Amino acid sequence: MDILEVEKIDIIGPLCAFSPGIAAALWMILRLLWWRNRNKGVELLAQSLGFRFLDKTLPDNFPLEKFSLEKRAPPNDRHFREVWAGELDGRQVLFFMFNSLWASRAETLQTVIAVHGGKECFPAANSDPKLRLETVLCWTIAYWPKKVLKAPAIQAVLSAIPGPSK
Repeated sequence: MDILEVEKIDIIGPLCAFSPGIAAALWMILRLLWWRNRNKGVELLAQSLGFRFLDKTLPDNFPLEKFSLEKRAPPNDRHFREVWAGELDGRQVLFFMFNSLWASRAETLQTVIAVHGGKECFPAANSDPKLRLETVLCWTIAYWPKKVLKAPAIQAVLSAIPGPSK
């Protein structure tokens, strides 16, 4: 199974025939448990890497407004959260959740990984056509549109980031 795939559990379908209210409640509980598990895994990963939690604050030197993601941000000002910042092999690294508006005008969360460096920081870009890369002012961001990454996927991307060339 690809590390970016989300496990699918189909227990809701049979319950819908029995009771739509119970099925909806069960679905909500399962989603809350999934998010809780995901967030705990990301927190443990970030802490193990020595990253610090910035909550809803990006570093001053990160030019979010210059990336195309910012153009898809919803009208409110809370379009990123769960910001983690640290350093890997001498490179400044961030990862955070970004809330985007897509063509359907629906808001969608996605994980964004940013590295102070060029596109060479993301070697997976050559083999994954869904991966989007953008470079602005010495920062490169990587994201999969409409995809929330769990800790193992974030760790796989971070572990592939090479150190700066000397």
